[in-house]
Amino acid sequence: MNKETVSIRAANGLYLVGLILLISLGSIMQLTSFYPGLIATELVCILAPALILVLIKRLPLRSSLRLNWPGWKTAGLALLLGIGVWPFAALIDVTMSQVMGYSMPMPADALPRTATQALLAFLALAVSAPLAEEVFFRGLIQRAYGARYGKWTGILIPALLFVIYHMRLQGLPALLPIAVLISWVYWRTQSLWTAMLVHFGNNAFSSLVSIQSSFNPSNPLPVFSIWAALVGLAVVLVGIVLLSKTAPAVVEEARVETVEGEPGWLARYWPVLAALPIYLLMALGELVVGKFPEMLAMGQTLQLRDPAWSEPLVMNYQLNHKGGEAVGEAQCQLTPAAGAYALDCNIQQETFEYQTGNSLWAGEAYQDHLEVRWLAEDMSLTALQRERTNTKGVDTVKAQTEGGEVSLSVSQDGTATGSLSFPADTLVIEEWPWRLMGQTFSAGVARETSVVWPAQYDASLGISTITQRDQVMVVIGLDTVTVPAGTMFTWKVKLGDQTAWYELDAPHRLVKWDNGMITYEMTE
Repeated sequence: MNKETVSIRAANGLYLVGLILLISLGSIMQLTSFYPGLIATELVCILAPALILVLIKRLPLRSSLRLNWPGWKTAGLALLLGIGVWPFAALIDVTMSQVMGYSMPMPADALPRTATQALLAFLALAVSAPLAEEVFFRGLIQRAYGARYGKWTGILIPALLFVIYHMRLQGLPALLPIAVLISWVYWRTQSLWTAMLVHFGNNAFSSLVSIQSSFNPSNPLPVFSIWAALVGLAVVLVGIVLLSKTAPAVVEEARVETVEGEPGWLARYWPVLAALPIYLLMALGELVVGKFPEMLAMGQTLQLRDPAWSEPLVMNYQLNHKGGEAVGEAQCQLTPAAGAYALDCNIQQETFEYQTGNSLWAGEAYQDHLEVRWLAEDMSLTALQRERTNTKGVDTVKAQTEGGEVSLSVSQDGTATGSLSFPADTLVIEEWPWRLMGQTFSAGVARETSVVWPAQYDASLGISTITQRDQVMVVIGLDTVTVPAGTMFTWKVKLGDQTAWYELDAPHRLVKWDNGMITYEMTE
């Protein structure tokens, strides 16, 4: 047994212990406070178990982890490799997001918006992660695998374990080149400092890009492109060549041979085998959250709360068709009043027609006056009236609530054309984007609700009728949108085939609404 390395059995046991701590204690700490929790996760769930194992095995810390300084030139090349690999991996990540059709939701506090938050983000991603994860993976796990199996198995297996440890499905291909590069640099230089520097370069670049986009979302850095990826790849290839010439020749350690009485294969590798179903379960969870978030509702119904608005909110919008051309405007004001909230909107739309490919969108000119009243304590509907004036006359939708039940009627030029009764917590298609300003936003939350369309075209009948359908409201997560009012970070919410975006901070004004035909975009 090599007295400066742990055994394969101990390394694999460490891996499983760290993984369990990560998804249990680490998740709790990050939910409490994201970046401080992430720092605590790295130190408590990853670094601490690794150092405890070193103490238990009575290994010499410096030599067992290879904490030997490689020299400034080699250190600088390692840092350059970490910076260079990031644009290449980032392009893979963006491509995978497009191919798989989703991006994982981010918690609100993952977006650094103050100098303190930016510092904590940098410390979490660029300092604590390289320190803790390199001691854990390269210092102990790769050292054990390298001592037993030699160069390439000792590089590739720990790199794969590193990727799996991050519990990402969509992000797995982007992590692979980073993990292999760090493992190779550790082997080539025989120094943990260089592995930390590659990791630091990659994560520092990533965190600085994130911080810059957080503070200046309208001018993101041009780093997510094929050209940036090619430049990064060129830097990596040149860096590898220079590092191979700069670092001293590698003297392979004597292999650890099988000894009599050594535990069998299953006893040595069962922790890794146990980690695989954990990863698959987490990957399945990611796929559900990203691709099929409506499954997360699981019978939970949408319940709103009093948003405690104390001042009137003015919201003005530009109406755009699918081609992005302005075809109207809307002026809305929300006013608090005696345990209730009142919304008043005046909406004007011009006649338009837009075609792209085989798709045609067309709309008639109209003027709408919309009045809505909600009960403050739960944002339940108490009254609604919408009058639409167009070339055909005046369409009117009226709703009144009595005893928690809404009675809705539809008429054309004073002639009733339909009616429907439903509970007061039911959403009406004309007012739902403003009513949901009162919800508690949290990424990945899904809730079942019911939606009423006062006039929805029924192809089987050839007429428009009142329709009520159950749908799922999903808070997709944070999103950056650009509207005439500027570029801002928002909560993205989907309800069926419609999407709304809300200001990140209370009072969560409606910034943008895509109803499938027209997009409302805030102008001021």
